[in-house]
Amino acid sequence: MNKGNMRNMLKNPYLEERMRYLNLTLDNVVRCLFNYAFVPSPAALAPFMGSNVLDKLLDPNSYVIGIHVRVGDDVWKKDGDQSNIAEQRA
Repeated sequence: MNKGNMRNMLKNPYLEERMRYLNLTLDNVVRCLFNYAFVPSPAALAPFMGSNVLDKLLDPNSYVIGIHVRVGDDVWKKDGDQSNIAEQRA
């Protein structure tokens, strides 16, 4: 998400009142949109059940950093050896 686009969205006269009503600011809008768009499924949370890791992940006062790596659609191809796909892309 581009911070410049978020700034423009917050200043948009058609969205400004709604954004204020939702208490969205430049400081929290990206986090709120990300949390809205990416809700972990029960299957994704299952490995963390019964551990304090899940509590930390769900704690709103805890800072969690997620890393998303895009490798392209080629990694899903079944034909050919894809074991060195990262080296092929470098």
